[in-house]
Amino acid sequence: LLIVVISVLTGVFFEPPPPLTKKQLLRTIDANASESKSDADLNIAVGTNICVDLIVSANDFFEVLPSLPTHVDDVDPDSSIDSEQDLVDTFAYFFGRGAAAERFVDPHLFNTLVSTATALQSTQKRLGGNAALMGNQFAKLGHKVLMSSDGGADLKQLVHDGVTFSGQDENAAVET
Repeated sequence: LLIVVISVLTGVFFEPPPPLTKKQLLRTIDANASESKSDADLNIAVGTNICVDLIVSANDFFEVLPSLPTHVDDVDPDSSIDSEQDLVDTFAYFFGRGAAAERFVDPHLFNTLVSTATALQSTQKRLGGNAALMGNQFAKLGHKVLMSSDGGADLKQLVHDGVTFSGQDENAAVET
């Protein structure tokens, strides 16, 4: 009985704070980082996960996809997408379960899908990849950032002015 009483009193007096959501945590970190800009001129290099994400409406995309299959096979998706039917099956499988998935895509089919998505008026381009997002945030805080990429035209439009790319100039190296 004494153990139960002690447990209840401990829980009442030492109640842990409510958990933070990811969004609250990121906003707090961003606010603190913005307030505490240091005078140090940091040079930061970030890695290889740098890309441009295309954000498209699935309805718009599948509506204009050439030769869209009219049925969805009731099968488990493979580890790669080699046809439009594979794409439809994989999308339906994971979307129906509220899950995300990454798959290897046949290079020719990939180019066709990107061209189709890019042609849509509703398509948005966003900076993607963890390295790119971190590097861009460092640049916004006033640091010099070198990204390990050739920095294509779309990518250059999406990053902060403080970002340079390793592939754009053979002399574009961060001095230490």
